[in-house]
Amino acid sequence: GGSSLGEGHMELMVHRRLLHDDAFGVGEPLNETAFDHGLVVRGTHYLTYSYLATPECDFGCLHRRLGEEVMLQPIISFSKTSMSAYDWKTTFNNKWTGLKSSLPPSVHLLTLEPWTDGSLLLRLEHMFEAEETSGLSDPVTLNLQ
Repeated sequence: GGSSLGEGHMELMVHRRLLHDDAFGVGEPLNETAFDHGLVVRGTHYLTYSYLATPECDFGCLHRRLGEEVMLQPIISFSKTSMSAYDWKTTFNNKWTGLKSSLPPSVHLLTLEPWTDGSLLLRLEHMFEAEETSGLSDPVTLNLQ
C-alpha cells in the first residue's frame, strides 16, 4: 500500500508484522509465518517522475520502457559441465547477429524461437496504442528481408 500525506512525501508499506492487534481494522495480530519464522519481504521499487517525459516520450512511454527493461532482463544461469570453455564456445552458438539494423523504438521483439523444419517463429509487437504517445504511436513498416 502507499499514500502521500503531504506534498513531497511518499510512504510505501511493503509488509507489516505485528505481534499485538494495533486496532487498525484487522482485529487480530498480523503475524504471518513460514517455516516457523516471520515472513520477510524483499523486492525493488521503481519510482518514475513525470518531469523526465519529453514530447517524444511521455510518462506512459517511460513507464512501458522501464517495464520492458525490468521484466525482460537476461537470466544468467550456471551448470556443471565437463566441457572446457573453448569446447563450450565452439559447440554452441552463444549469440545471434541476424538483424542488419536496430528495430524502431516502438517495436519490441516479443519472441524468436525455433519452429518447424529449421524455420523460426518471429513475433514483433508495437508497444503503443494509437495516439498514446507523440511520434511513437505512429504505424511502423518493417522490411523483414
